[in-house]
Amino acid sequence: IAGRPLAEYIRNRRLTKAAIDLQSGDKVIDVAMRYGYESPTAFNRAFQKLHNVTPSSAQKEGTFLKSYSPISFKITIKGVEEMNYSIVKKDEFRVVGVKVLIKKNIKENFEYVPKFWAETEKRG
Repeated sequence: IAGRPLAEYIRNRRLTKAAIDLQSGDKVIDVAMRYGYESPTAFNRAFQKLHNVTPSSAQKEGTFLKSYSPISFKITIKGVEEMNYSIVKKDEFRVVGVKVLIKKNIKENFEYVPKFWAETEKRG
């Protein structure tokens, strides 16, 4: 399915969800049982094979893990490519939005948008 065997996708998706549960503070043994592993050892082996870290290491802040999104069937198929991620606590910061109306003509937008961003950066 979508360039991968179905069993592999399902396993990777379950291990993605398991990583989220571990990062939420769930115990390794509880997560292993929840996702159908017969033992914590089997879960540990499968988890390390995908994420390259142990389940207990995944509970630590800043650990890089892989994520497989749910497959959605539309014109294109998404969700089978792995995505490395890390959750890190940061100090608060300010986010500012800028609104601009663009035209339906894509060629004009390819000229307009870079100019708009250049002007916006100059204004700070």
